[in-house]
This record gives sequence, structure tokens and C-alpha cells, in this order.
Amino acid sequence: MDKDLRKIHHLEDTPLIRWNKNEPNEFLQQLVTKLKSLNMILSTNTYVKGTNKVLTRIIEDAQNQTMILLIGMTGAGKTSLVNALLKRTVLSTVMAKATAINTIIRYGQTEEVKAYFLDGQVASFDLDKVELFTTSDTFSAEILRENLDYIEVYVNNELLKKVTLIDTTPLEPSGDESAYVKESILNRADDLYWIFNCNSKPTQGELKLLGKFHERNVKPLAIINAIDIHETAYEQFIADQNKLLSPYFRKIMGISVRDAEVAVATDDEVKWNQSKFELLLEEIENSHANQTDRVYLIMERFIKWLKRFQTEMELIPQREPYITAYNLLVQNQIGKQKASERTEIENQKLISYEKEYRKASVVFKDVQTLYQLIQVISNNKHFKTYDVMVFVEYSNDYLKAVREYRTMLQSYKNESNRNDGKQRHSTGKGLLKTMFVNEQQSVKQSKPNESSQVLQATLEQQYKKVLALETQLFNEYPAVLKNLNDIANDQIERIINRVSLIGTERKKKKQQLITAIRQLNGFNNVLEAKDFVETFVEQLIEQKDLVVTKKERLSLSETLVKIKSIKLSHETLIASTHIDEQNDEISKMQSRLYEKYHLMPLQLTIDDMKSEIEEPPIYSGISD
Repeated sequence: MDKDLRKIHHLEDTPLIRWNKNEPNEFLQQLVTKLKSLNMILSTNTYVKGTNKVLTRIIEDAQNQTMILLIGMTGAGKTSLVNALLKRTVLSTVMAKATAINTIIRYGQTEEVKAYFLDGQVASFDLDKVELFTTSDTFSAEILRENLDYIEVYVNNELLKKVTLIDTTPLEPSGDESAYVKESILNRADDLYWIFNCNSKPTQGELKLLGKFHERNVKPLAIINAIDIHETAYEQFIADQNKLLSPYFRKIMGISVRDAEVAVATDDEVKWNQSKFELLLEEIENSHANQTDRVYLIMERFIKWLKRFQTEMELIPQREPYITAYNLLVQNQIGKQKASERTEIENQKLISYEKEYRKASVVFKDVQTLYQLIQVISNNKHFKTYDVMVFVEYSNDYLKAVREYRTMLQSYKNESNRNDGKQRHSTGKGLLKTMFVNEQQSVKQSKPNESSQVLQATLEQQYKKVLALETQLFNEYPAVLKNLNDIANDQIERIINRVSLIGTERKKKKQQLITAIRQLNGFNNVLEAKDFVETFVEQLIEQKDLVVTKKERLSLSETLVKIKSIKLSHETLIASTHIDEQNDEISKMQSRLYEKYHLMPLQLTIDDMKSEIEEPPIYSGISD
């Protein structure tokens, strides 16, 4: 387990510092002031939220009272010990229910419970709700604890003005008989108290965990509870376990939580003395007074945080959104020439769109006849819908019928004129001759009259056909008129949409660049923090009486070199990025088209379409 917690005991590489009484506190205050400034710089960047959260914890713990972590197996009596020290029942001690969540007990004038959830949310509850988080086995309590990180219990108690107690969840053996304590809780502790029970010998899991602490020079205080079982309980436990445990602890002492609870409840001084709690309180006072070790621990945590910050900085260019935003600006720089060519092509398109728009708006301007309408439809493919083409077919049939009728009418007139000429010629002869023409001449004279009669009948039939087609055509026209005007209007809207599409693409590219620049600018405070860290750590290393070991001083120097070598070049890239403002010109063009050109709708009426034709002449029937 990677654990920084330790109690320094004159290790060879520890600097020999002669602290005066107030010097550790002064150093810690100066360190906290610097860390607060760094924390403020980083707080505005969500991309290093986790790293800044760790820094926030270091600052909080450096300003808080000495934090004492209580560790032990289920039934060792940690929670009962806390209640006895506070001389009141604050935490539930139901024997069948072990503490289910790590609990930090702090001083507070306002007594309450603060729940810290894994998603960063914090909620406050009345103090009497503490059992809901620590021991309640209701379904709602279990659901609530699934999302909890830890809780803080604020109690108005004089002891808590000096120290903060951390009641951990019990050590539970895992599959390989190893015990586990949450590292985030371990890292916050200034001192460690390990609780055993006289009735139980240390487990293999406890011994393995103690061995890991021992490798890192962590020297807890061993507290043997339940010495009240019988007079020799403590002596017997020590006789059996002292050789095994003594290498791991700086001191081993026995107490009776039960005697302390009775003493508090009955105000029994004898029981209090028997509980040995006064000796425990002396140890707590020593933990509180040993600020030098506390400064070492805070410095160790800061050094570890610094390495995390270094790693965070190194990873930024490889992570989102930095990498995508950065690459977008790089590609924009590389593609400047192509972008310029594309813009020129788009500008040419815009010119053609304006011409097309103007033409489309006056497409019906000169339409005054049915024939002109058919020509417009033929020359503009967007008008060629099914309904319109049916109308065109009717129109062509109508115009063809009109032409045929006019041709037939002219033929009829020509025939009539020829007959009239013959009639006039015949009437110019002498009356007597006319009266004595033979029957054969009469027969020859009747043949032209028969031809005229047939032509007359055909002409009348064609005339009726024209009228029928005309009726059919005019019945279809109102719907077609609306359809044609709608199509014409849709066409100019399509042209506007093509203009808009260019504008939309340009706006999209512009917005992408703006977003990328904003995202990259979001890392400026990380660069500011980097500069701050470099200056601060340089000053820290230069201090002759720096509260770190030689090894840690070397680690600080190496980390500083690595942080200095990290280069984020987005500021230079942003400065060389040009954002095209031509999209505004496209908006102006759209407005200009709307203002300058208006659709001239088709206003051709039925009377305009109607062909003027003569009615068929009435057949005279004269054959003389």
C-alpha cells in the first residue's frame, strides 16, 4: 500500500531542525497561505478538478486540529472509545452493527452531520441522524451509503478543540487475509491509534497491514481495550502478544472503555481511574502538541500532490478537450491556402446565386398568353411537376385544336369564296340562256355545294372540340396557377437556402474555432498555476531549514525540473489563428436579396389564355 503517513523518529536523512515552540505553526501557516493561492488559481479549471480536490484536502487538514485515526477489527471498541472520550453517546454502539462509513468527529458549536458524497455533493443533517449513516441497516440507509465517501460529525466538545477523531470502518480480512484501510482516510491522519481487545489476538490481516506501515516507519499507538474483563487481562495479553506487536508500535497501553462509560454515567472517580483514560488523554495531548511531525506529514502530502500535478500537466496535451481543440487550430493553420481557395469558390457561387435569385423572381413577368406560359414551364425544369405537365398537355391539345379550327375555317371561307365567284359568273349570263340550261349542267353545278356542306359539318365539330378543351383547361387552371406560384416561391427560397448553407458552414467553422480557442484558454490558469508552482517550489528548496528529508528535497528538485520542461504552446497557436468574419456578409446578402427582389407572381387570367376564334358560319344551303 502506497502510504505517506509516518511518525518521524530521527531517521538518518532527516534534517536536524531546532524548532522553537511556535515555529512549526508559523511554517505551516505560511505554507497554507501559498497553497490557498495555488488552489484559487486552479479552482476555475474543471479539467484538473480531482487534483485540486486533493490540494483542498491538504489545505483543510493543515488548518484543522490534529487528526487521530482509530483503527481496529469489529468489536475492538473504537466507537465506544470515541463516546467515552466525548463523555456522551454521540455515535451508535449497537454491538451487532459495526460502523458502516468512515466518520470524522470534529469540533463545532453547531452540532450536525455533514455527508460527503462520491460525486462531490455535500449535505447537512441534524446530529440525531448520525445512526442513519453509521449503523442503520434499513434499505434506504444502505442505498444512501452506497454513494457516500465519508461523513463529518460536528460536536461541541472541549477535547475536539485540540484533536479531530476519525472512527474508521472495521478492518475486514480480504480473500488473502489482508486488512484494508481506505487510503484517502489514512493520508489525512496525523497520528494512528490501533485498538485491540483483550479477548482477541491480532489477526493475520492486522499483522500484514502493520508490516506495511512498519516498512514506511509508521509507528502507531497500540491501545488494548477491555482490561476490565479480569484483573490480569492486560498482563495476560501483553505476555502473549508483546513480542509480536512491540516492533510495530511506539507504545502499548491498556484501557477499559466500559469502566470509562460507567464513570461518565455515575460520576465515579474510582472507575475513571481504573479505566486508564487519563493516560490515554495524555497521549492525545502529546499527539496534539507534536506539531513538528504534523508539518512533516503535510509536507509529504504536498510533495506527493506535486508529483500528481506534474503528471496532470504532462497528460493535458494528450487528453480531451485539449488535444481536439489544439489539433483543430493546427489543421486550420495548415489549410489556410485551401480555405482561401474554397472561400473564393463560395464567393463565385454567391454571385451566381444572386443572378439566379433575380431571374427566378421575375420568371412570370412577361407571361401574357398561354403559349408564353408553356414556354416558361418548358424552360424551367423545377416547374415540371405531374399536375403542371398534365396542364401543359391540355394546353397543347387546346392550342392545336384552335390552330386546326382556324385552318379549317379558312379553308371553308376559301371554298365559300370560290362558290360565290362561280355563282356570280353564272348569274352574269343571259336570262334566257340560264333558263334553258340542260339538266346535265344543273348536276355539275350542285357538286361544289355538297363539298361546302361537308366542310361546314367538320368545322362545327372542330369548334365544339375547341370549346370542350377550353372548358377542361380553364377548370384545371386555378389549381395550377396556385401550384406554379408556390413552386416559383419555393425556388427562390431554395436559392436563399443555398446561400444560407454557405453561411451555415462558415458559421460552423467559425464556431468550432471559437469553441476550440475558449477550451484552450480554459487551460491558461493551469499555466498560471504552473508558473506559481515553479516559483514557490524554487523558494521552498532554497530554504536551508526546509522541513523535509534529503531524499524528499531531491524529489522536489526532480519534480520541479520535470514541471519546467512541460510546454503547452496553445497561446502562440491562438495568437496566430484568424477567424473569418465573412459570415456577416452573407447575412447582409440575404437581407439584400429579400429587399431588392420580390417574386412577381403569375397573374395570367382565363381571359388572357382564351384564344379568339370565330364561330362557324351558318350554312346558307343555296345551290342555284
